[in-house]
Amino acid sequence: MAIRVALAYSGGLDTSVIARWLIEHYEAEVVCVAVDVGQPGGLGGLREKALASGAVAFHGVDARLRAPPETSRGRTRWRRFA
Repeated sequence: MAIRVALAYSGGLDTSVIARWLIEHYEAEVVCVAVDVGQPGGLGGLREKALASGAVAFHGVDARLRAPPETSRGRTRWRRFA
């Protein structure tokens, strides 16, 4: 039975190599996870890179700040995961 590993994935050389290394050395099923916190480029292209490196799945999480529709005393409250 293969182990399943969640890998915090940036799409760079280091995380792409470690994904393949985990597959080859541990026969692991690698699930790549990336979080969009508002960086330029967002999650663009990461799914394709992760799957090309051998990952069985990719999950992109949108964690950018958003304004909720409600306001309090005329001011908008900002919070994560609105």
